[in-house]
Amino acid sequence: MSTVLSGARFREGLTQAQLATMIGAKPSHISEMEHGKRPIGKEIAKRLGKALNSSTLDTKHSCKAQRNRRNLQAADIVRLVRLFG
Repeated sequence: MSTVLSGARFREGLTQAQLATMIGAKPSHISEMEHGKRPIGKEIAKRLGKALNSSTLDTKHSCKAQRNRRNLQAADIVRLVRLFG
């Protein structure tokens, strides 16, 4: 389960701190979720899905990160919600 979250975050080119800011959580909570130490409820799963599906990359990110972002499909988000919701 945690592999899905960290993989989706990586594909978006986001740090734990950036993702935490996007969903209104603490960076330590993202780490705990990724390591299976914190449960992910439905509301957080929805916020994660929204953030990981629609995050915008600024111009500092590489072209590779931008390509990887496009590879994040809606099915990945549905999988996140099913796994954590």
